[in-house]
Amino acid sequence: NTKMPAGCSALYMASQKGHLAVVEALLAAGADKEAKVPDGCTALILASQDGHLAMAKALLAAGADKEAKKQDGATALFIACQKGPLAVVEALLAAGADKEAKMQGGSAPYIASQKGHLAVVEALLAAGADKDAKLPDGCTALIIASHQGHLAVVEALLAEGADKEAITQRGHTALY
Repeated sequence: NTKMPAGCSALYMASQKGHLAVVEALLAAGADKEAKVPDGCTALILASQDGHLAMAKALLAAGADKEAKKQDGATALFIACQKGPLAVVEALLAAGADKEAKMQGGSAPYIASQKGHLAVVEALLAAGADKDAKLPDGCTALIIASHQGHLAVVEALLAEGADKEAITQRGHTALY
C-alpha cells in the first residue's frame, strides 16, 4: 500500500499497465483497492478508462467501490462511457454501477452520445438509463448527438423515444 511520490500505488500502476496477474496478487495480499491518486482516480476508474476488462472484473470481484468519484465527479462508468470500451461498460452495469451518476451535470448517456459510442449508448438504454437526462443548461443526449453529427446515436435515441422537443436555455434543439 506504499505510494510513489505522485500518489500512485502498486495496484494503481499495475491496473494502468494491464498486468492482471500482478493486480490479482496485490489484491490477494490485501492491497488497498480504494487508494486514490491526487485527482481522486482509483484503480477501477483507471482500468475502466483504459478498457482493461479483466482488470475491471478483478477489482469489482474484490469489492472495489464502483461509485468512487474523481475530484471532477467522474465514476468508473462515466469514464468508460466517455472512452467507449463496451465490455467494461457492460461489466460495470452488470455489477450495479449507477447509470444515472453525473459528472458536472452530464450523464453517462450524454457523454456516450457526445462521443458517438453507439454500442455504449445502446447498452445504457437497455439497462434503463434516462435517455432524456438534462445538463443544467437543458442539453440532452439527443441534442448533443445531433450537434456532433452522430446519426446512428440520434437514431437509437429516437427509437427509444427520446424527447425530440427538448430545448436548452440558449434555445438549441436537436435540429439547431
